[in-house]
Amino acid sequence: MPRKSSASVAGAQTVDRACTLLKEIARHGASGARLLDLTKNSGLSRPTVHRILQSLASPAFVRQDPATRRYQLGVGLFALGLAAPNPVEGMSELRSLLDALATQTGDTAYLWTRQGDEVLCLARVEGPSPIRTFLYDPGAVRPIGATLAGTTMLAALDDGEVEAILARTAAAMARYRGATPDYVRRQIAAVRRNGFCHSENLLIEGATGLSAPVASRDGPPYLAVSLSAICARVPKSRVKPLSEVLLRTCQKMAQALARGAAT
Repeated sequence: MPRKSSASVAGAQTVDRACTLLKEIARHGASGARLLDLTKNSGLSRPTVHRILQSLASPAFVRQDPATRRYQLGVGLFALGLAAPNPVEGMSELRSLLDALATQTGDTAYLWTRQGDEVLCLARVEGPSPIRTFLYDPGAVRPIGATLAGTTMLAALDDGEVEAILARTAAAMARYRGATPDYVRRQIAAVRRNGFCHSENLLIEGATGLSAPVASRDGPPYLAVSLSAICARVPKSRVKPLSEVLLRTCQKMAQALARGAAT
């Protein structure tokens, strides 16, 4: 087989590095990421990071806030996203179910989708409770084991695949409070036993969360639903009734997927 030229190898390496930086900026959300953060978390040198960011700024894939000097995703990516296929075609029906969940429970509801070793927050609906928790913004990206939603999707995989994912994401997960491999394994066991998992004052200090997967017609789940509230709103006596409402919502979403309304 012909050997790849050094130029093609270097080009592929540059693309990989650019993708790494875009994902890292996405993880920081709307506030953006400092050059220091991007350098540290990517493992690249400061000059390399700066050079790639300058290249990404030209097509507006990245912008730098003039006030904070932080890097944010640019409008060029938004334009590309509009041309990409929707990962959840029947989003309107799923959104209606998410709205109903937030209204019934009074808490904040989230819909997540898996993207390889990460999860993406597709939607957030605020419940009517006067004290709300906004743990994630729509568009937030996290390592799959650093969210309750991610662990519920991991629960459908065999143990060998779970361990491989935990090994690949160890460094990324270490940046999030409480997101240890042992924590993920315990939550996976809970999902396999009860159909949902529950965390209190761990991943996010002062907050309680519940999450369950949405069954898929083909293969492991790629969607999950979460609820979050301040700890005071979810005493132990409320976990079971909340989980029942959550599981019913996931079941209805799975039925929508099975009908082809959201494939």
